[in-house]
Amino acid sequence: MNIGAKDLIFSLLFSLLSMSISANEIATSLFYSHQKMDSAWGFLPEVPSAFKDSISSEIALKIENPSFYASMATADFDLKLLRSTEPKNVDLQAQKKNFEAGYNFNENSSLFILKNTQDSKSQSFDCYGFGSFVIGYCPNADININFTNPKYEALGDKIIKINGKTKSKGIGYKKDINFFGFHKASLEYLKTEYSYDWISPVEDIDSPFILGLSINGVTLENAINESISMLPQRNKWSSHQLKLSLKQKIATINNVSLISNYDLVSISFNDYKEIEQIPNFNIRLRLGLEYFFRDYELLFYGDIYKNNLIGFEPITFNQRTESYFNKSFGELGISISISF
Repeated sequence: MNIGAKDLIFSLLFSLLSMSISANEIATSLFYSHQKMDSAWGFLPEVPSAFKDSISSEIALKIENPSFYASMATADFDLKLLRSTEPKNVDLQAQKKNFEAGYNFNENSSLFILKNTQDSKSQSFDCYGFGSFVIGYCPNADININFTNPKYEALGDKIIKINGKTKSKGIGYKKDINFFGFHKASLEYLKTEYSYDWISPVEDIDSPFILGLSINGVTLENAINESISMLPQRNKWSSHQLKLSLKQKIATINNVSLISNYDLVSISFNDYKEIEQIPNFNIRLRLGLEYFFRDYELLFYGDIYKNNLIGFEPITFNQRTESYFNKSFGELGISISISF
């Protein structure tokens, strides 16, 4: 995990602000979490057939005094995807950077702002299926393309390259409560901007003979146009998201608690060209065992998502993947928090 100069400056500025207000009451905490999903685990919800396994982890630093707090975090996300058609390996790797700063009204409530960015590693494919046609440079390619346009030189032996990035900003309010066993609640608004781009010489095929090739009555030209419409749109789009979070301690024995967390997300998209009807909400349920001792907290948990990762991992969503988001998703995790 890499922490950039801007991230470090952000954290230091808020740290200095806190120290200037109350130098003797600074609290620092470190947080680490690790989650994993494996499609072979029968005790988790059944995932789409292309999903094989995923690993994600996060490390965070938080500094606060009675009036203010600031935190920064960096997280890695690695999803293994294997399809039966080209491209077969469509693994997704991304890194997220989170920032949050808040004002504490008292010990029980805070108003906060947050910002995060998520960048995906470029996805490059040597073959790509356009309907029944496979174009590219793999052994089972039906058509190879030799291109002379300099703008495609960076592709090397790849037929297509896709990049993606998201930026989110938001505001929220959290409060300690005592309501039917729930002890913490938060409400958060988030706006996310999505930026995708892709490049492929397939766009420049203009030979009537090649475009007129046909398999099962479908021409290559029509197959290319249909497949291109399912690639991530190049025009930016955005989403507005409202999330309600509730935390509950079901039972506590000595230093061990049975906990449950509920995250309810409502999401709407602007300027997005959907191919199929997509969910406008998601629910995440977390059940876990928490061990706490002095300044340490250790948590073992499982997460279940109603509509895959929509509303939680924005980089995973675009036209190529939207058909997965009406299916559930589950993972197991462990986290540790240390206060100084």
